[in-house]
Amino acid sequence: LSFDKDGNILLEPEGTVGGEEVHVQIVVSQTSLGGANPGDRVSVKIVGGSGKVLMARVTEVLEREEKQIVGTIERVGTSYKIILKDRDLPSGIDISKKKLNGAEPGDKVVARLLLDRHSGYSGEVVRVLGQAGDPNVELESIAVQFNLRKDFPDSVLAEADSIREEIDREELGSRLD
Repeated sequence: LSFDKDGNILLEPEGTVGGEEVHVQIVVSQTSLGGANPGDRVSVKIVGGSGKVLMARVTEVLEREEKQIVGTIERVGTSYKIILKDRDLPSGIDISKKKLNGAEPGDKVVARLLLDRHSGYSGEVVRVLGQAGDPNVELESIAVQFNLRKDFPDSVLAEADSIREEIDREELGSRLD
């Protein structure tokens, strides 16, 4: 499951029907998610639509994707939102004041995505990275968002340290970068 930029929930079909690849768009309403979250692999039942756009209801969650979301806390009136850049989710996820866990508006945070069958998605802050815009905080948020490793084995670090920082003039002439 994934979201488009308008908040619609889309299913990306896997496999074939009658030996042919499936080339349709399958839309799932928030009330038909059956507890599924973005990134989950699901089984669905087609409940409507025609042609290349079908409507479906989730019948089973086959595999859960454990995904942390990264965004910036923003106050909207008397409530709060986590503003995301992740294209697989709506741009703003509601968050209650009690689930901010010390985060303030303007903080870049790591949050857990929660599903409420009645109100849709919400979040809970699991870690405050720091003030949005700070270069170190932004770098950390990218590492978390894309699940990049920060620690490497000693052998890898030793090999990286062995690389010379200066480039020979001869080599420099033959490079394209």
